[in-house]
Amino acid sequence: MNADGSGKYQLTAQWVHVDDSTHGSIEYGGATGPVWSPDSKQIAFTRLMVPEAYGNTGIFITSLQGKTERRFTQTLNMGEGPAGWTVDQRLLVARVAGSYTDSSGNFVIFNKIVSYNMEGKIVNEWGGQGEILWRWPILTSDDQRIALTIRQNGYEDIYVMEFPNGELTKVTDSGTRFKQPLSWSPDDLSILFNGGDLSQGRTYGRVFVLNVASGGTKEITPFSSV
Repeated sequence: MNADGSGKYQLTAQWVHVDDSTHGSIEYGGATGPVWSPDSKQIAFTRLMVPEAYGNTGIFITSLQGKTERRFTQTLNMGEGPAGWTVDQRLLVARVAGSYTDSSGNFVIFNKIVSYNMEGKIVNEWGGQGEILWRWPILTSDDQRIALTIRQNGYEDIYVMEFPNGELTKVTDSGTRFKQPLSWSPDDLSILFNGGDLSQGRTYGRVFVLNVASGGTKEITPFSSV
């Protein structure tokens, strides 16, 4: 729709069926987490595989007119969601979560950040297994760094990762228990993030600005004008 709310149209269908080479016809529903391509001609988003109890999500890409939707990722045992495109549109950064049984019969959970090429193949991946969770990745405007949250022992901190070499720098020191990066500032010097604690009832109910160089944070909630 337009900025004034006019010109609305539905971009995606509620349900789609895709033909999988291994499992035959698969049904997906919904459309969440949309991410613009830099040229504003495509949108990447997440669909949930039916039945919902499986918890499997896949990434789809559609044109702005909604006429050329395609299934981008082909896996069935993961939860996948787009985070952002590189400026040249050659890579799509995403978050991926899943589990598997190793050779010893142990159930292993993993959570990682990946980059896909436009054929849906993984080019880079970073992350951990077990209780270490990597999530909420956001790219700088020049594609040089990714801000993300790493959760360990029930607490989250924000890290900045050099892209694509994967070098990590921790830029918060506890503070609120939960943190979710939202966006970089236009000059790529600060990060807007949600934060909070269980005692407040909402784990991500507050808004902060983080200066990456100094590590200083400033809370901008509650908003006095609201």
